Formats: sequence, C-alpha cells, structure tokens
Amino acid sequence: MNYFHWGRVGLLLLIPACVDSAVAQSNSPVADPAVPVRIELCEVAKVGILSYHNCGRLIWNGQNYDATFLPLIGPGETPVDTGGVGTMTMLRVGNSVTLTRIDSVGTEGSGTYQGTVVGNTASGTATWFHPHWPKFKGTWTATFIMAPAAPEVPIAPGQPIADRIEICEEPVPNPFNLRNCGMLTWKDGKYDAAWTGVWNGTSPQTPPATGTVTCERDGGKVTMNRVDVTGIPGITAIYHGALLSDGTASGSVIWSMNGNVFAAGTWKATPKEP
Repeated sequence: MNYFHWGRVGLLLLIPACVDSAVAQSNSPVADPAVPVRIELCEVAKVGILSYHNCGRLIWNGQNYDATFLPLIGPGETPVDTGGVGTMTMLRVGNSVTLTRIDSVGTEGSGTYQGTVVGNTASGTATWFHPHWPKFKGTWTATFIMAPAAPEVPIAPGQPIADRIEICEEPVPNPFNLRNCGMLTWKDGKYDAAWTGVWNGTSPQTPPATGTVTCERDGGKVTMNRVDVTGIPGITAIYHGALLSDGTASGSVIWSMNGNVFAAGTWKATPKEP
C-alpha cells in the first residue's frame, strides 16, 4: 500500500512529513517515481447559483513544492481576491487522497479536499472555510507530472512571447486605478525591461524602473519571472498566463518585495514592432 504525507507552506510549499523508508532515507526524494515533480491543481466552488474557480501550480524543488495559486475568478470572469498563500498537507493511502489547506496570506481561509487518484490525475470534492464567510463546497482536479517522465509538452526556457512586447499590469482589487506598463525587448535569452512606474491615472506613484524578465512557454502557457534592477530595488514578480490566438498574452501576476508577497493582479502583453 502506498502511504505518503506531504505538506504545503509559504508560497504553497508541500513538505514531506511521512514517506516510505526508501524515500525517507534518500537525500533526493524527487528521484522516487511516486513523488510528482509538478502538480497542476484547479478548483471550482459553488456558492448558491454562483460559480468561482482558480488554479495553482506546484513545483518540486527536491525537498518540497514551490507553488502559486492564482486569484479566484468569479461571475463574469472577474477576479475576486488576490490568490491564496498558505500551507497544505496531503495524505495518500492507496488511491485515496486527502488534502488539508490553511491560507496565511490572501484569503486567510482553510479547506479540506478529498478524492481519488487515477493514474497521474486526482479529483474529488472540497469544503472551504473562511473567518468572514459561511463554509462552501465544490470540486477539484489535479494532474501529477511524475519523475522521470517529462511533461507532454516540454517547457521551453528562453522562448519569448514576441521579440518586443508592451506589458501592462494592475492590482486586484484596484480602488485607486493603479497601473504600470513596460516595454520588454528580447536579448540573449531574456527580456530587457523598462517600466514607466506605477501611475494612478493622473500622476506617478513610483519611479520608472529597469530590469530583466525571463520567459518560459509550455505549449500555450506562459510563465515569466521579473527582477527590477533600478527604480525600487527588491521588487520581483511572477507572471502566469496564456497565449491567445491574436498573438497577445494575459494572465495573473504576484508581486513581492525582498521575497515577501505584497499584492496580486492581472497583466496583458501586446507584441510591438521592433
């Protein structure tokens, strides 16, 4: 019988707490084929007749999972929060799996996920709790990318959206109409970025900035990592999104200052002529 117990902390980190002896004695548990190297998890919540959904990506780093849950999308495909950051444990006995989630940043809620593993996928039902909302229920699905197998579409590092793009971003919620745009130019396997700084529609709120942005494409999905060099030192961001048929890309972004998450929002990139 397979018996695994993983945990999720920080930016959704899954920490092994109880694994079989072969894994526990190994300094590189990722080598065990029972440990997914990546997990893609999506969830749908029902509140009355309304439906809400979001997804998260979990990446195995050799000891635990680095993962990000995107903002919850509500009616009209509108983000209603800034995403969840917290802890999660996952207990697997045979093909049965139970996940227990506690968010410390973002929703500050918790949840219990129960389901069944079939091959490299899992699905089931979930119940979420929040200090200011009644409990609500829904469903979840997950795909496990196992070692040593590669994803169906290999991640292609150093592959741009376009050689030159304009990207604009704004927080969610956005009561002060804040917006930041930048021009990104592809060079030597990464983007050189020049940002206008954050504006509130009429006046600048932060100074202009420059830095670098890496870009990875996994089929139609895009992941970018930003590091600012000038402007406000210590600003970084991670962008998740999708390529659209018109050549643009859009998705969700989480900003950090010196490694600490402080906001989340949305972004859109548009190709520009060189």
